Amino acid sequence: MSAARCLSWWAGPYTGGMSARTGYSISKPTGTCAASGRAMVVGEEFVATLVERGDGFGREDFSLEAWESGSRPKGRMVGFWRSVVASEDARAKRLIAGDELMDLFEQLEGTEDTSRLAFRYVLTLILIRKKLLLYEGTREGMVLVRARGVALPPEGPELVEVVDPGMTDERIQEVSEQLSAVIDEDGA
Repeated sequence: MSAARCLSWWAGPYTGGMSARTGYSISKPTGTCAASGRAMVVGEEFVATLVERGDGFGREDFSLEAWESGSRPKGRMVGFWRSVVASEDARAKRLIAGDELMDLFEQLEGTEDTSRLAFRYVLTLILIRKKLLLYEGTREGMVLVRARGVALPPEGPELVEVVDPGMTDERIQEVSEQLSAVIDEDGA
């Protein structure tokens, strides 16, 4: 399936905690440190992690104190980013913003793990949709992209190659639904 075709069908905002099609459930931020159980306060910095689970992806948040003392999620961590505890009003609108998605995209560079390749491919499609990455074409099983605002070669760096893992439409949709549960669909 081409990146353009994937972008045209990807449905948009996530509408709940459980996908009707796949049954995957992804937790939303709780405002509680996963290591200590302590409630974090509005304005406090923390580290959010995306963890692969048998039934999909989950999110675990850690206070900076817990993270810096070595606490990590028990599951297989896909990526992590720093964030700030938002107020209830802001939390309802924002889960992961564009800069945090770009950090996650960069952390997944160079992975050879099949599930992470699939995750990075779908994340790429979402970042293209959000106009944070620009689609520049395909070459030998790769989607070629560059960050918005970055010049094309030879003035800018080489294009970023993202492995197209040859996913079925159904698998792309499953991963997209999982990702949409943790991203900010209203902003970039």
